[in-house]
Amino acid sequence: MKYPRLPLPVHNEATNAYIGPYSLAEIGRSWGIETDVRTKLQKYLANEPEFLTYGRLRFLSEEAKDAPQEEGIVELSELGSYDKNTKTYLTKEEEAYAEAVKAIIGGMYTHAGEESAKKFIQSHILSRKVPLHEMFQFSRPTRELTRLCEKLELEDPLEIRLIAETGRLSTHAIFVAGAFSGGHKLGEGVGASLNEAKTRAVVNALLSYYLYTPVNEQGEEIKTPSEENYKFEGIVGSGDVAI
Repeated sequence: MKYPRLPLPVHNEATNAYIGPYSLAEIGRSWGIETDVRTKLQKYLANEPEFLTYGRLRFLSEEAKDAPQEEGIVELSELGSYDKNTKTYLTKEEEAYAEAVKAIIGGMYTHAGEESAKKFIQSHILSRKVPLHEMFQFSRPTRELTRLCEKLELEDPLEIRLIAETGRLSTHAIFVAGAFSGGHKLGEGVGASLNEAKTRAVVNALLSYYLYTPVNEQGEEIKTPSEENYKFEGIVGSGDVAI
C-alpha cells in the first residue's frame, strides 16, 4: 500500500528483505537467542544446569550432535529445507531461528493481543530500513521510460535534454541532463559524461514513478489496512511495464 507502483519482482524482493526466512533468522540472532548444540556429555562435564537447556533453541538431534563433524563440510541432507521464494536452501539453524521469531510474535499475539503484536512487529521488523532503490535493475531504462510515458498517455513524447554543463574539454567535466515530457521534468541526473547524465536522468525518473507514495487530502501518508479507522485512499497500480 505504501508503494503501489512497485514492479512485482521488486515487491517480492522487498517482502523477502522484511519478512523472508534469512531476514527473520538474522533478527533472531540479533535478539541473542542461544542455540543448543552441545552434547549431553559436554553438558555433564561442564556441570551445566538442566534448566538452561529449556531457554535455548534446539534444532539438532542428540545423534547429530554426537556425530563427528569437519569444519566447512556439510552433507546435502543437512542443508535443511528449500525456500521457493528465494530459490535457496536454508540451513536447519537458519530455519530454526526464523521459526523462533515467528513463534515469539505468535505468542505475543495470543497472550498480549493484536495491538501489542502489531507494535512489536513495527518496532523490530518493519522499522528496519530496506534500500528499495538498490533493488531495481534497468537493462534498458530509456526504452522502459518511453513505454511508461505511452502507457500513462502523456501528451508529449519523452525527450532527454542537456540542462547544464561545465568543463567539457577538461578531465573533470560535469553534465546535468533531464528527462522531459513537454514542459514537465520527469527526472534529472548528473554525470561525468553526457551519456551518463542522460542515463541517470532516465533512471531517476523511473525511480520517482515506482517509489511514489500516495498521500491523503491533508498531505499525510495514507493508512495501511492493519491500522485503525482504515479507509482506502490510495491508488491501484496499473501493472508492470512491458519492454
